[in-house]
Amino acid sequence: MDRRRFLHGAALLPTAGLVGLSGCSSSESPPPRRSRVLSTVTIDSAQLLAELVDDPWVATRRDGVPINGQNAQSLDSNAKDSPSGLSVIGSLSPVGAAQAQKGGGGGGRGAVGRGRGSSYSDAPRTGRGRAKYHGGAYVGTWYDDHDDEVRRAETEISEVGIARIGPVSDTDEELPAPGPVSWDETWQNPDDTVSIDVTNAGWYRVGTHTTAADGTNLGWEAVDVLVKDDNDTYSIAQKWKVSPRI
Repeated sequence: MDRRRFLHGAALLPTAGLVGLSGCSSSESPPPRRSRVLSTVTIDSAQLLAELVDDPWVATRRDGVPINGQNAQSLDSNAKDSPSGLSVIGSLSPVGAAQAQKGGGGGGRGAVGRGRGSSYSDAPRTGRGRAKYHGGAYVGTWYDDHDDEVRRAETEISEVGIARIGPVSDTDEELPAPGPVSWDETWQNPDDTVSIDVTNAGWYRVGTHTTAADGTNLGWEAVDVLVKDDNDTYSIAQKWKVSPRI
C-alpha cells in the first residue's frame, strides 16, 4: 500500500535568533544536531523493529533545558553520535516539533540524496553506521566554532512513530524532511522496542519524540530506512539518521 499521508507545516529551519550568534553568518546553516536515541533499526521475519537506547540525549543550544552533569568539556568535533560532553550554553531560538514536508533536500549542505544511489555510499556515517542526512565536512567545523554554545540534554522518549513514507523509487525531493509524519503506528512512552509488520518494500521512517526532564519539547529524531524485497524476503538496504538542525 502506497500511503503518502504527509502532514503539512513548517519545516525545521533556523530562525532569525540564530543569525546573530558568534561566528555564524546569515548565509550559514547550522548542521543537524547530534543525538543518541535509537539503538538499532532492523528487519526480522517481516517486522521492522526499533530499539531505543537506555539513556537518550540530544545536543541543544536552547537555554533553560535541564542538562546532564557532563558540561565541563567542549563538544568533540570528531565524535559521531557520542560527544564526550558539552559546554555552557548561550541563548538561542527554541527547538520545537515541526511537521515534515516533502522536499527533504531544502537547499541544505552536505550529504543528501536518499534514493540516489552513490550518494549513500559517499555519505559520512554515524558511530552506528547510518548515513548522516545533511552531513559533511562542514559539520565538525561548525561544532568547533560553536562549542561554547552547545551542550547535551538528557531526554525522555515520549512517543515513537513508524510509517512507510514512500516507494523504493522515491528521491530526496519526494521524501519528507526532518520531523514527524502521519504515522502508521505510534507508541506512547515506550519502554524498549517497538515493531511494525512490513507488507511492502519502500522507505520507512522511525521517529522518536524527545522531551526534556522538565517537559520541554525537544522535537523529533528519526532514522529513515530503505526496505527492499528480495524474493519475499525483506532487508534494509540503506539507513539514514535524519535530525533537525541544531
